[in-house]
Formats: sequence, structure tokens, C-alpha cells
Amino acid sequence: MEMNLMLKVNEDDVLLCPMCWAESVHPVKLMCKPLPFGEGMLSITAEEVSQIKYNPKHTNGVEICMDIWCEGCHGISRISFHFCKGNTFVTCKEVGSTKGKSPDDIPKTIWRE
Repeated sequence: MEMNLMLKVNEDDVLLCPMCWAESVHPVKLMCKPLPFGEGMLSITAEEVSQIKYNPKHTNGVEICMDIWCEGCHGISRISFHFCKGNTFVTCKEVGSTKGKSPDDIPKTIWRE
């Protein structure tokens, strides 16, 4: 079973990295399902907007996800909001790391590029 990470903000309401509590996190991917067409999720990165295959934990309702990259620990976390039948489920999980990788392998911040 995957561990759900805790979301936390500082006294200025700045989102902290859920893995190391550093302040410098950057949005690197947004995803949304359902699509008005086909299967999968809509994916938005600095490089492209595309349709990706994705097998969500929940198959009904709406899911919105944001991947964030941390300058401190170089981890990538996914914050997910799943809306179904009047309930909103929030999860946060580690989905990768860029530690020890080339600067070219670090995901680009969506709004900067």
C-alpha cells in the first residue's frame, strides 16, 4: 500500500514540499479526467498539452492532479483531488525524483516556459 503524504503550508500559506517541507516547489504537470473525448487524462506540461493513458484508482467522478517538483529534495509529488457523489478525496504521493540527474532531466515549471 502506498503511503499518503501530508500537505502542509507555512504561515504565509505557501505550499511546502510534502517530502522535505521546503518552500520552493514548482508545478510541473497538471492532469484532469474525464476527457470530453476518449479515454485517459488531459495532461499539461511546459512542453505540451496531450492526452495520456492513466489508470486512476477511482473510475468514476472527476480527478484533477498536479505534480510538483521540489528544489530542496528534488522529489516529485502528485497532489490529487477526486470528486465523486458529493465527496472530495485528497491524496498526495511521491511519484519520482530527479536527485543525481542532469539539469535537462528536471521537469520544467509550467508557467515559466
